[in-house]
Amino acid sequence: MLRDTNDLVDFIVKTYRGSEKIIEVGVGSQPWIAKRIKECLGETRVIVTDNNRSNLDYVRRFLSDVEIVQDDIFSPRIRIYEGARLVYSIRPPTEIVLELLKLSLILGFDMLVRPYSDEEGGYTYPKKSGWQQMLHGKSVFNWLTGHAFTS
Repeated sequence: MLRDTNDLVDFIVKTYRGSEKIIEVGVGSQPWIAKRIKECLGETRVIVTDNNRSNLDYVRRFLSDVEIVQDDIFSPRIRIYEGARLVYSIRPPTEIVLELLKLSLILGFDMLVRPYSDEEGGYTYPKKSGWQQMLHGKSVFNWLTGHAFTS
């Protein structure tokens, strides 16, 4: 579990209470944020995706109420993301951030990216495009509201 899991979950729960759908892209072997979000927002559909089946088989052991979907963000099945209010990714490589941004431009969901430590992970989050660097408790992340930006 990340040192800032509780603070990150607290931000998401407070900001996205009442949302129909929240999605984590690239869950890997760390299902703890999605699990906590679902525990706090029981009425919200929480979905985790990864393109690696063995990652999904692993997280399935811990996520009874979270939907687990194999999907490749480089060739996404759009219907999975339709209606999402927030799509987030924890420590993603730059390529994933760029693909999420493209999808967000089409579907209008908010994005939250929690990079490695305080590093940007190879992607610059330009304020002029609407990105905000957020500090919530111990958590530092980049946040973009779906309609606040232009390409």
